[in-house]
Amino acid sequence: ITPSLREMVNIATEMTNRGLSTPLLIGGATTSRKHTAVKIWPAYDLAIYVPDASRAVNVTSSLIKKDKLYLKNIRTLYEKVQSDHTKTLQRKAMTPLTECRAKRFVCTSPTPPPPKQLGVQVFRDYDLSQVVELIDWKPFFDVWQLRGRYPNRNYPKIFDDKNVGLEARKLFEDATTRLASLITCLHAHAVIGLFPAHAEGDDVVVEVGDGKQVTCHMLRQQIKTGDSDVYVGTAD
Repeated sequence: ITPSLREMVNIATEMTNRGLSTPLLIGGATTSRKHTAVKIWPAYDLAIYVPDASRAVNVTSSLIKKDKLYLKNIRTLYEKVQSDHTKTLQRKAMTPLTECRAKRFVCTSPTPPPPKQLGVQVFRDYDLSQVVELIDWKPFFDVWQLRGRYPNRNYPKIFDDKNVGLEARKLFEDATTRLASLITCLHAHAVIGLFPAHAEGDDVVVEVGDGKQVTCHMLRQQIKTGDSDVYVGTAD
């Protein structure tokens, strides 16, 4: 995701370098108004975030006509988003890394038992009916813009929501009917690997066999959260 977002900035910068005036609409699951305003718009001031494809025609029309009021409103909005983002970063001052390492999380729990089997394991023709039981349905309902109100936000409580519950249940029944037909013609295979590992500073060193090691470089939390005086890292 991060490289693709960075590439958007590269393209926007190149469009400015070439003196283009073609509207650049930004959209998709990984994009946001904040990212557009903070990263892309400064590189190309005709880059506009469009959260829904149905709005693209109106946005493009306003940009092609060079609607001064629309462009002024976009500028005002994006400058405010930039300002709010800067203030957020200032509030989240980072603690020096050396101090964070000195206040790392120390596990005092009993040592967990080792896995029954180490190394690579292959699962073939895994029972898809068991996989279906583990589906997180909330993103599915979100894509269809069906969002229940608290306490009925998540599945299965969304079915009890007075506004979207009925439609959510119809959609769920259609989806599960389709799933039931799909799992009869699909096969699920999986590969996992369990390996001994230990920490070296903030890094995780994995023993992959034959005396070989792989070092995974990790980050450490540097922003204080709540009243905790512990700065955690994956290697802890």
